[in-house]
Amino acid sequence: MSALRRLTCCLLIAAAAACSRKTADDHFKRAETLAKEDHLAEAIIEYKAALQVDSQRGDIRFKLAEAHARNRDVTNAYRESIRAADQLPTNLEAQLRAENGRCDARARFGAFC
Repeated sequence: MSALRRLTCCLLIAAAAACSRKTADDHFKRAETLAKEDHLAEAIIEYKAALQVDSQRGDIRFKLAEAHARNRDVTNAYRESIRAADQLPTNLEAQLRAENGRCDARARFGAFC
């Protein structure tokens, strides 16, 4: 196989691979479906995959925090709630969840909010 043919094949394979990549919305929709079916571990993986594609999506981070909470993972739920609140400064629910998580954490160590 000539060098030109090899190069052409490599470029075609790379282009096909790039076109088949899932978007953040693709992962998000899959995660939402999984979460509704109570497959929380799988949903969390999909939410995280969506955030790897677009880490600035506060809406996805908010849902990830919710999935962690439903999965009884308080530490990660709190962490993602804080990040979601940072990315969604006008979303009152995100702000309240982050604050409630902060208060819960402080209460465990004997401090008041």
